[in-house]
This record gives sequence, C-alpha cells and structure tokens, in this order.
Amino acid sequence: MPLGDRVSPAAREFLVTCGADVPFARTARLLEMAGGAAVSATTVMNSPRRAGEAVAEMERSAARDLYRDGAPPEADSVAEEVLVEADGTYVRMRDGSTAEVKAVVAYAGKEREGGRARRVAPVRLGCVGEAPGDFWGQAVAQAGRRFDLARVRRVHLGTDGEAQYVNGISRLRFPDAAGHIDPFHVARAVASCAVDRASGGAALADAVRSLGPEACADLIDDMLEDGTAREGAEAVAACLRRHAAEIGGGPSMGTMEAEQQHMYKARMGSFPCAWSAAGADAMARVRSWVYSGFALPKRAREGSRSRRRAARRDERLAGFVAPRPGTRLKSEGKGWEYPVSASLAGMGSDVRFRSS
Repeated sequence: MPLGDRVSPAAREFLVTCGADVPFARTARLLEMAGGAAVSATTVMNSPRRAGEAVAEMERSAARDLYRDGAPPEADSVAEEVLVEADGTYVRMRDGSTAEVKAVVAYAGKEREGGRARRVAPVRLGCVGEAPGDFWGQAVAQAGRRFDLARVRRVHLGTDGEAQYVNGISRLRFPDAAGHIDPFHVARAVASCAVDRASGGAALADAVRSLGPEACADLIDDMLEDGTAREGAEAVAACLRRHAAEIGGGPSMGTMEAEQQHMYKARMGSFPCAWSAAGADAMARVRSWVYSGFALPKRAREGSRSRRRAARRDERLAGFVAPRPGTRLKSEGKGWEYPVSASLAGMGSDVRFRSS
C-alpha cells in the first residue's frame, strides 16, 4: 500500500479509469454500489490527477531519452507506414477562460470492419500547456511505444492547417514524411474569402479542388482587386501558396474531429465542469493513455508521499547533515567550568557523554 493511502490499489485503479469517463461524484457512488468503501468526490478527483502526473513524467522522460540519448521506447508492434493526425480542442477553465488540449493520434492505416472503417493500432497523446516543440517530442516518443521507430519508412501527417501542427512535420524525421491539410478545412477557408459565399465561395471551393491551390490563390487576388473579397483574404491566399504541396492528395485520414469529440470533449466538455491547468493536463493524458491500451503506472511506496510529507522529510534529512557552528555558553554562578554543548539528534541510544 502507498504511504498514507486508505484506498486499495484495485479500488484506486477503478477510481482512475471510471473517473476518466464519468463525473467524480458519480464515480464515488459507483464504487460504493459495487461494494467498495465510501469515498468523497475529492478522493476520486485526486486519483486521475496523480495518475496523470505519473503518465506525464513517463512521457516527458521518454521524449528526453529519445532526443537526448537516442534511446527509443520499447514498441509492441511494427509498421512501415504510419498515419498521424494532430489538432487541438478547447475546454473551459475555472477562471472562465479556455485552454487548448493538444492531441495527436498515430495509426497503421485503416481496415473495413462491419461496413465501417477502423483505425489499426491507434496510439494517442493528449496534453494541456505544453509548448509545440515539447508536444511533438512527446508525440513521437509516444508513437514509438506502439510502432518500432527504426522500422517506420513512411509517415503522413494530417492537420487542419494551423501552424503549430503543420510545422510538426519537421519533427517527423523519417525517410519519407509528407504533410497533408484536411480538404474540408481548406474548402471552408477559401469559401470564407468571398463576400457572396453562396456563389463566390462555392466557386473558390471548386477551384481549389479542380485547379489547385496556387490557381485558387490567383483568383482570390483578382477578387481583392475587384473588391469582392472579405477582409483577411490576403492571408488565405498566402497560406495556399505556402502550403501548396500539402493541399490535395495523400491517404484517407480525416478522423481527428471525431477523435477530439469522443476522446476529450466527451469527458472534459460535456459535463458542467471547469478545469485547472494541472487537472486538465492530467485528465487528457490519462484518457489518451488508457484508450491507447497502456497499463496505468503503479504507485510505488517510496514515490507515494504527498508534497507536504516529502518536504517535511527532506527538511529533517537536511537538518541532520547540515554543518552546525560550535557555540560557547555563558557561565552561571560562582567559579568557572569549561562549557560544553552537544546535540545527540540522530545519534544512537548507546551514545554516552561526560564532562569533568
């Protein structure tokens, strides 16, 4: 049992996995209905929080080992071609603001099952508050837990065109890596350039599909000269030219919107709740970790101390080993005797001291 923990490891695992799917108070009731001990919603909340912190440390450590030491994580499968999709979604915070859940999913293609397309061996990473560079480092390391990175030959990255995800192609250092921007987002962006979206917007969407992104950018320039384009159309035209090689073609992907809804928004945005930055990051990491098929990290007794208890222990240890200056006590009464003071803190019971 971890130090100071009154919940059994099996019950704790239930609180983590169930609390990652349903509200904390409901999870507490489900545990009691199943014959477990009565726990508070706060106890349930702390369970995925601690598990998420442990998962975060494992993911950051794997990224450091990969990029600093060149040691990839141990994989459980092999694939020559891997499809990667990345996007962000927003959840509400306690102060009324919103925070972005950065998410990525990697899988080895699709297969038909029961009339529906299913992703093969998906592996996920979700987090809140990570810088784009750190996010992509952890994403590649996370993909390495599923696919042997040394045997991956081709990687396709699908995004919606946002810079922090499109630029992730620079971190995918494989023999053949290509980026692809979702056609739906491209068509929506170019259609928004026209003042008359019913006719002009539809014409631009058809142009980017049939003529290509550069020709569509030329049409937007003509509309700007005629005054029939909306404000901000210049940026769309520049983006079309800059990412012309990533627009059109590529394998079938387009699963990230559903991934965001079912993996993160279903728990973090559907219930009336507000998150702290640490809580949102822990929840996103726990859900992505569990639904990737990985076992939750076990809480070791040594690492189960709370922050307060660990701080008190470190303070006591520091007091034992810290050097202390000698002191000379003032004499009292008549006569004089050589004053001696000593501390027996931390000594054994067999210590003897005598002064004459």
